[in-house]
Amino acid sequence: MPSRRNIIIICTHNYQQQPRVLRTIEALKNDHNISVAGLSEAKEHAINFIPLAQNTRQGKKEYWHFDKPAVIRLPVSFYYKYIIQKQFNKAANFEQQYWTNERKLDLVKLSEEKIDLIISHGVDTLPLAVKISNNKIPVIFNAHEYYPLEFEQDQNWLKTQGAFATYVINKYLPKCTQVFCVSEQIQLEYQKNNKINSIVITNATSYKNLNPKKTSLPIKIIHHGAAMRARQIELMADMMNFLSNDYELYLMLVPTEADYLSELKLKYKSNSRIKFIEPVAVSEIPAECNKYDIGLFILPPVNFNWLNVLPNKLFEYVQGRLCLAVSPNPDMKGIVKKLELGIVSENYSAGAMAEKIKSLNMVKIDAFKSNSHKHADELSGEHNQKLMLSEINKILLN
Repeated sequence: MPSRRNIIIICTHNYQQQPRVLRTIEALKNDHNISVAGLSEAKEHAINFIPLAQNTRQGKKEYWHFDKPAVIRLPVSFYYKYIIQKQFNKAANFEQQYWTNERKLDLVKLSEEKIDLIISHGVDTLPLAVKISNNKIPVIFNAHEYYPLEFEQDQNWLKTQGAFATYVINKYLPKCTQVFCVSEQIQLEYQKNNKINSIVITNATSYKNLNPKKTSLPIKIIHHGAAMRARQIELMADMMNFLSNDYELYLMLVPTEADYLSELKLKYKSNSRIKFIEPVAVSEIPAECNKYDIGLFILPPVNFNWLNVLPNKLFEYVQGRLCLAVSPNPDMKGIVKKLELGIVSENYSAGAMAEKIKSLNMVKIDAFKSNSHKHADELSGEHNQKLMLSEINKILLN
């Protein structure tokens, strides 16, 4: 075991809303000195915070000209389409796009810190982490996704941000000491395309000392997560059209896209068996889920990451001691089938999921709940924390 070392976590999102970042902090804070460099501070975690500069170029809109007269609109459109996009895929342009004045300031600031190890969360932090390292400090890339295919269903994204993500991964990932991958399939994809050292650290939440609730009528189904149009929450709501009055669906949705959430509430307002409930804090999700019977998730595989999803909610449903009902995404299907935690639909349709749920009765649901209870420890975040700490300690000792 190495002595206490200085570890810096770089995360440009609000890390209070990033369970994977919070679990990294939890795994390391008792053994090492942790600092978080980011844009938003979460003071309740009592972690040393280093503010990064707001990137003024980030999010620059290239569509300002759409409502302008043709004499302005047409030449500007031509410039973006045939000059900017044609040059976009060149390495020099990617580097120029990334190294804004703000990021150069961040590089100077963080290079002055006393750092023994860097953990990079998100593809946008990877070049910064590697530059700070200067081949002298070990860098761990904590991969939440397979970033080159994150939104592959959008051809424009593939040509722009996707091309940028591919460039960053190909150039900077091989310079990392270790990569933590969110699932086996995503690990395999990174290994296929890049020579890296990697291990799987799932999104498992911490163990909760709960017991299964005995199932009674009406059978209560819960889905929690982000209200995002691309996730097609309607599939889960429309499932209720195929189920009898013995079932109720509770949707606990974070208003990621507030207009979409409002549309959902309006669309299903007349269905008394579909109920929208207020979201709770991340740490309280398993206890809230424990009040229900079935944890539901249908996610159409519109891109590589969604096909190979192994989400927080699967583990939160297990800690909530629920029967699971999931779509046939390979990693989710593998765990649910192997450990007999619930049912897997034949495809991604509302009707297919309803058929599987109708095949259950209260005795079967209780049996699946018992299996969630039996496997709650092995599927808890504590096992990941031990693995992460062990891996980091080995790196620090080298």
